[in-house]
Amino acid sequence: MCIETLLKIVSPASTEEKDSQAWYEQHSLFELLETQRNGPSLILYGSSFNTGSILLHSILVPVQDIENINADDLINWEGNPYDSWSCGLVWGGGKPARVEFNSPLSRIGSKTLMNGQQLVFGRSFDGLIEDQRYFEIAQFLTHAHDLHWTPERRAWCRLDKHGDVEDIIRWTEEKGCGGYGTAVCISIRREIIEMQMSATGMALIQMFDSTCVPKGFHGWGKGDDNSIKDEKRKLYYRSHIEGNNGSYFRGVQIIKPQMSAEEYGAYLQTQENQPKQYESFITQDWKNKRVAVVSCNPDSIASYFEKDSPLPFHTSPVFFKPEVLDKYKADPEKYNLDHRSISCRNSWHLQTYDVNEAGQVHTYIKSLLSR
Repeated sequence: MCIETLLKIVSPASTEEKDSQAWYEQHSLFELLETQRNGPSLILYGSSFNTGSILLHSILVPVQDIENINADDLINWEGNPYDSWSCGLVWGGGKPARVEFNSPLSRIGSKTLMNGQQLVFGRSFDGLIEDQRYFEIAQFLTHAHDLHWTPERRAWCRLDKHGDVEDIIRWTEEKGCGGYGTAVCISIRREIIEMQMSATGMALIQMFDSTCVPKGFHGWGKGDDNSIKDEKRKLYYRSHIEGNNGSYFRGVQIIKPQMSAEEYGAYLQTQENQPKQYESFITQDWKNKRVAVVSCNPDSIASYFEKDSPLPFHTSPVFFKPEVLDKYKADPEKYNLDHRSISCRNSWHLQTYDVNEAGQVHTYIKSLLSR
């Protein structure tokens, strides 16, 4: 959806009057900004070009630095993902030749954002045979949340609690013809960036610069100029609108963390303390000389030392059809079948199992606790 939305913003609408007005007033841009405030993902970097162009670039900034907002200072921000650290020879200004080290945000034209942290870095290297242009994500973000670049998924990923690969930061791209109809979007799942902001006392600042012009555009004439400070939405921008001749909007949006560090911690702790669910299995309860459905909940089974307990022993055997192993054998990347044991990456481990003469797979019910 990110790519389609970016292309919609910069592509001329139909000739119907209501569509044309919505296009030059850039309704799609403000719909996108609205989804950023409440949606399931946030754009760290987005750009698109058709007859118009849009750039959306996000950085993290200490919340305390934006308590007294200077909207003009924020709007004057000049930055993009291709800004990076530099170290090399400089001279002039009445000073001798020297070497200097500069950070990505040292010369962006905004005092408010000087202490910010850039998240996306665009890089290129002609020495590469493939992917000469690529993007990197700030290591403090990928390392803190155990994210790894996965080329086949075009995403920075991690393993979930079930051992499956999940996309956390996605890089999607649409390559048009001669630059027209192109779009790039790098977006992150909201809960991850929210956790980062809560833990570090940061807010996300999104800069947007969007120009929509019709085919055959020859330059700006007279139009309506506005400067908007929307304190409720933390949205600040300048605009120029010329009817069917197009418009441009330049501004910033501030997205503060929804929870403090303590509130987010309490939320995660509540999630951790949710009651666990345990499966039940048809079990040979040899202690009570019966075949019964028994839960692998620790409260439903007993050890040898609990002599007065009527519950089945935790060494009661559970039997399965041999086909149960097919799932694990068919996916060796996710499951590891060692000698009489099975493990699922980042998730669970079955310590022991065996196969009897009848071909049945069996294990102890206590061994299923580690699933």
